[in-house]
Formats: sequence, C-alpha cells, structure tokens
Amino acid sequence: MAAALRPGERLPTVRALAVTLKLSPATVAAAFAMLRARGLVAGDGRRGTTVSFMPPVAGRAAPAVPASVHNLAFGNPDPALLPDVAAAVAGVKLVRRLYGAPANKPELLRAASRMFEANGIPAHDIAVVSGAFDGIERIFAAHLRPGDRVAV
Repeated sequence: MAAALRPGERLPTVRALAVTLKLSPATVAAAFAMLRARGLVAGDGRRGTTVSFMPPVAGRAAPAVPASVHNLAFGNPDPALLPDVAAAVAGVKLVRRLYGAPANKPELLRAASRMFEANGIPAHDIAVVSGAFDGIERIFAAHLRPGDRVAV
C-alpha cells in the first residue's frame, strides 16, 4: 500500500492508520514521532499531521577513503587491532534484557557519580551510552532539528 503524499497533505489519525495496518497505535505513534523528528511531517495540534513543505535534508555520499587511511567516519575500530575475546567470554552467562527492565545498573551510576563529583563535575544526570559516537548521536537527536548546521 505505497502512495506518494504531497506537501501539506494530511495523514490519517494514529488510531485510523493503526486499524488499517493492523498495528498497535503505540507503534504508529512512534513512527509518526520519527517522521516528525526527521522533518518529514509536521504536527498541527488537533488538526492532525501533515506532510512537511520543507524537503528532508539530503544526505551526502561518504567520500572515498584511500586504503592506507583508517576510516573513522563510521565509528568502527580497525578489526585487525581488536583482541580475540572468544576465550574470555566463553564462560559468561548471557543476561537477556526485556522492555521495562532497568536500563542501567544502580551501582554503576553510583560509582560514576562518585568519580565525577570527586573531580568537581556535577553528576545530577548521567546517561550511559555505548561509546562516544552513540553519545554524540543522542545529544544531536535531543538538541538539533533537521537542517541545523553543526561545526566539527
């Protein structure tokens, strides 16, 4: 059921689209939120959601990287430099994470708070991320809108 929508065209309500697609309204609402965050649609209060008049920000193709250069643009390390951890993790019990389970270990947050405060860094709110690239991406998602310019 693919259809092209024009700028200004109104989308069905979350509930109506959920019924049509046989999905949870929460799933459709999450999709609408992603479209809004990317600037593809705009919420108009009780009047609903419409297709944005501004085109989405066009991405650029990554430049070619010479073989002699380590490409850090994707945030991945050079696999040749990573140690083999198979033996070290062979006996580790896998802990399955489910929705609703605590995202962070309280003892890890307390330890981080103590370390930050010992160095004079206020530690009221701590976000645990899986690497610098993930942290930067989360900051951008929280504070920037499509089309904002960033100097690096």
